[in-house]
Amino acid sequence: MRPVEAGIFSLLITSFFFWTPYVFANCIDDGKVDALHKDLIVRYTCPENNFNVMASMFMNTEGSAIKTIISS
Repeated sequence: MRPVEAGIFSLLITSFFFWTPYVFANCIDDGKVDALHKDLIVRYTCPENNFNVMASMFMNTEGSAIKTIISS
């Protein structure tokens, strides 16, 4: 039973991290980001020269997420 619970939990967490940036897309012009932090932003579903704030938070490493929080 425990492997099934772990699998369901993993599926729920993965779905959350995939769908949250998609549903709550907040596209911002990437010209507002300094050149030092351009590698931290994730475009995801936003048009060219824009980035998704939620995707930048969820689809980076923990260190990159903290840098994104501090830089904004």
